[in-house]
Amino acid sequence: MEEQDMGAGVIPFAVSDCKVYFLFQTTFAGRKTGYLIDFGGGLGVDEDYRETAIREFIEETETMYFSDDIQQASRSVERVMNQTPSNFRTGISKHLTGNGRPTW
Repeated sequence: MEEQDMGAGVIPFAVSDCKVYFLFQTTFAGRKTGYLIDFGGGLGVDEDYRETAIREFIEETETMYFSDDIQQASRSVERVMNQTPSNFRTGISKHLTGNGRPTW
């Protein structure tokens, strides 16, 4: 595989009551429709694998964990509550037909 075919991704996880939980996403279109997949994608121009993984995670979670300072990136109830309605409206619009019905 050539380098331009490579990418990077993130699989978030949490441990609760001695159990490990992984966070995956499903896609609504394309060759991976319906599959559980990581948050990832192809390398951007002049990006290393770490930068690609960070960018893809932020893009694919629609900035729920976003911060200008990557060391401070986190999710809080307040941040999610403030972002979710706007993200839902803009995110869902990508998956609606002209008559407002879902494409899936």
